[in-house]
Amino acid sequence: MSAALCLVDIGNSRIKWARYDGGMLLAGTPFATDAGCLMARLDSLWLGLDQPSTVYASNVAGPVIAAELERWVQDRWGIAVHFARSTARHSHVSSGYTTPEQLGVDRWLGLLGLHRNHVLPACLVDCGTALTADLLDADGRHRGGVIAPGMTTMRRSLHQDTHALGLVQGPQVAGAFGFDTASGIALGGALACAGLVEKFLEASNEALQQPVRLVMTGGEAALIGRHLSMPYCPDETIVLSGLLTLAESDL
Repeated sequence: MSAALCLVDIGNSRIKWARYDGGMLLAGTPFATDAGCLMARLDSLWLGLDQPSTVYASNVAGPVIAAELERWVQDRWGIAVHFARSTARHSHVSSGYTTPEQLGVDRWLGLLGLHRNHVLPACLVDCGTALTADLLDADGRHRGGVIAPGMTTMRRSLHQDTHALGLVQGPQVAGAFGFDTASGIALGGALACAGLVEKFLEASNEALQQPVRLVMTGGEAALIGRHLSMPYCPDETIVLSGLLTLAESDL
């Protein structure tokens, strides 16, 4: 591929993007997912760039923001956006879902990126609005995964469903105990997510009867990672790497 590609990962909370040019993945500045100001944000970030040959996107934030992205790309660059879809298999990676299209496209692309960037077997944990964990074995087979609320979602749930707990932002503490409401809520969410990650990794090691690498991505990965008892490998562009894998096979 001689011409540059534009890769876009639209999450529920943030949009990540990168250019692939000259054999290098060049990540741009992430920004909040907001359809209302997307056009202006892209004007500020993308108008000065050389026009890419193709735009590939992953979208879990719904049709409105997808339509806005398509409109900007068509109006400014005159090209189409290729939106990724989950499939039963791509190259050396196969889905473990009985209905493959039900696997979130960000999770599917994350598995493609996991195969591309890391030694297998490995678990990919995405720490965003939802916390997801997926296992990919040494042969590229997805062995399934789990979905749980992310830290911010837990905090919002407490705010909405309890009388006395407001929507508070607390300091991230490294210990096991909080000493006020804000730090207690923040710590409780981090420990709950860390416990899920450790339990999933333990189950993965047992299922495969061998050590499994832990890879983490998402906006809250570092916060959760502080409370883990095992090492992990951060990879903030893993979904974009999965998009690149798709693009390389299509072009």
